[in-house]
Amino acid sequence: MQGGSNLKKSKKKRVHLLRIGITNLKLYGIRKTARKTLRFFERQIRRTVTFKEWAAVPLFTEEELEAKRHHSFDKTVIFSIITPLYNTDETYLREMIESVLAQTYHDWELCMADGSDNGYPYVEEICREYVTMDSRIKYRRLGENLGIAGNSNACIDMSDGDYISILDHDDLLHPAALHETMKAICEKGADIVYTDELTFRGSDINDIKNIHFKPDYAPDNLKANNYICHFTSFRRELLDICGRFREGFDGAQDHDLILRLTKKAKVIEHIPEVLYYWRSHGDSSAQTEDNKPYAGESGKKAVRSFLESEGINATIENAKGNPTIYRVSYALP
Repeated sequence: MQGGSNLKKSKKKRVHLLRIGITNLKLYGIRKTARKTLRFFERQIRRTVTFKEWAAVPLFTEEELEAKRHHSFDKTVIFSIITPLYNTDETYLREMIESVLAQTYHDWELCMADGSDNGYPYVEEICREYVTMDSRIKYRRLGENLGIAGNSNACIDMSDGDYISILDHDDLLHPAALHETMKAICEKGADIVYTDELTFRGSDINDIKNIHFKPDYAPDNLKANNYICHFTSFRRELLDICGRFREGFDGAQDHDLILRLTKKAKVIEHIPEVLYYWRSHGDSSAQTEDNKPYAGESGKKAVRSFLESEGINATIENAKGNPTIYRVSYALP
């Protein structure tokens, strides 16, 4: 009886979809109906694939990664990966550094400025261990914690690269992250490059919390939330024009900077591949906004500052349920 019931439901669904298709053909014609049908089936496919199944399919094969290691670009670009440190977990710190060492593109430097408390001496010990292993790794012990903006600017002071790339102290890069970014720079002449990202729980990179498939550059969307986020690289010269990380925007310092950088950039390129892994744990903002309760107000301040610099009058409100997403209401002329 149950099988017969399911058969009837399936038949009714097919008839219903057929009627929708005929109606769309009458209203929109063949081309638009075909696009709508394709989007429908794409949504159905996405619904049937779990995060675990998605993660089981590698973005690149080992053979493809090996080919990237030996690939030569027409020009040389050095990436300065800036990573401010603060009381970083030992395991997370090592995994972050190892993910940089595993990059298939070799022209990089990792610049780590350490504002950790005195109770975390192992942070310096681990970093100095890696400094002796690879000359591309730079480390500086700060006399005091300068905050996320100050510590990030200290990393920039250490850097010599052509592009600045932002990597948090407890996150991971895909082995091809820099290679694909370099490809966008060479092929598109990009001033800013950003990738898709995922959030995973704790120590298991396959325990995926969510995946962020991002849109291409959308300035109004960017004012409403920092969807660009990770992994972002930008031309060093943009900092000379726009300035560095600013004090007073902690928790939204990246949003503040990206708003200013995108305003001056000529080419902004989005790589629609997940090349950054954002770790969610008890002390991270990926776990909950409660770990950085000030981030929502800092973000509002960043958006307001940007709009004022453009001479735009608007009010900014935090979205209900997510304080780091904003509603921008522009004043009518």
